[in-house]
Amino acid sequence: MFKSYREIFSYPGALRFSVAGAVARFPMAMAGLSTLLMISTLYGEYSLAGQVNALVVIAMAAASPIQARLVDRYGQAKVLRPLVACSLVLLLALILSSLFHAPRWTLYLFALLSGATTGSFGAFVRARWTHLLAGSRKLNTAYAFEAAVDELIFIFGPIIATVLATVVHPAAGIVACLVTSGIGGFWFLSQRATEPVVTAKSDLSDQEAKPLMKSAAMVILGLIFMLCGFTFGGLDLTVVAFCREQGVAQISGLLLAMFGVTSFSSAVIYGAKEWGISALRLFLGGITLMAIGFSTFFFASNPWILGLCLALTGATYAPTMTNATNILSQVVPPARFTEGMAWLNTFFTLGISGGAWLGGSVVDVAGARGGLWLVIAAAWAILAVVLIGFIPLRNSLRRAYKRRLVTVDLHMTEESSPSQNS
Repeated sequence: MFKSYREIFSYPGALRFSVAGAVARFPMAMAGLSTLLMISTLYGEYSLAGQVNALVVIAMAAASPIQARLVDRYGQAKVLRPLVACSLVLLLALILSSLFHAPRWTLYLFALLSGATTGSFGAFVRARWTHLLAGSRKLNTAYAFEAAVDELIFIFGPIIATVLATVVHPAAGIVACLVTSGIGGFWFLSQRATEPVVTAKSDLSDQEAKPLMKSAAMVILGLIFMLCGFTFGGLDLTVVAFCREQGVAQISGLLLAMFGVTSFSSAVIYGAKEWGISALRLFLGGITLMAIGFSTFFFASNPWILGLCLALTGATYAPTMTNATNILSQVVPPARFTEGMAWLNTFFTLGISGGAWLGGSVVDVAGARGGLWLVIAAAWAILAVVLIGFIPLRNSLRRAYKRRLVTVDLHMTEESSPSQNS
């Protein structure tokens, strides 16, 4: 079963950059909760904690595509080393400001700046895999493995953050984020041999150089990711509300973890096999199964049935997102993959914020059952967008395939011309 994973990690440097990337992005599952716990404990205000956390998320979403564009143009190490250093200093400043009860505006300022300098290492790791396994069917295995790592991080990250902030010290969770992002970030960037080759802007064709969001495929994928984020933003809040209504609020985290466990397991199993089916068809099938999975929430009459529904739905998530990444790697120029990944992450983040906001409003009016209906509707809206966008996505994939064939022919011609001249 694990032969496929042994094959991808047999490439020189692959295991090292994947492990370093996992350490560097561990804070993505801890930072938000750790910030909320630290500020709410030290200042005694949940509203302030929420505002500071929201500013971090907004700044990350706005800055991520800009960072990625610079990385694609100038290289990961050259751009990210100063950004990681700045991010660590600003995160430390946020911690010290909180510990010494600095004025609110300092928290807002450091939250904005630290969010804007935080790198999206999930995108950077996948960019290395895309460069290392270009044109190989093993790329799907690599994407599935990274999706599994993400799920593992999101299973254990919140648990670790909660324990550190409640048992050790209110700021301990954020300090852990600072340490892991620093160690993982600089370790990852020190591995220059596997860093993607930079393509100068002048070497890109007019088609490759145009803004990514002018592509119909990117707009469709962006909308899909936004709706996925909306679904999960509403889901977290709704599960908590459902458990509170049932008088078992303490198990809400366990139920959400069931989603992550089955998502992780399915990613590992999915990546171990070469399916021989196009990524687009697999994506459509995965989205369909995910919509059906969310629809089972209709039958959730108690927390344990809801947990079972979450586990079933979780099994469809990571493989589906793996195929989305695979589609992205084919429709955007290889030299701009990081930027494309950053755009999708931005849409996903915006969707989470919107889902949490609207989900909270619906739960306040119609209770947890209303929140579940909202999540079900959002899941079917994703399927509707995929069905409407299936033909444009298929056409984009075909055009990208033809461009790759032309590029290969040109390279073969250039390589053979010297021998012909001699």
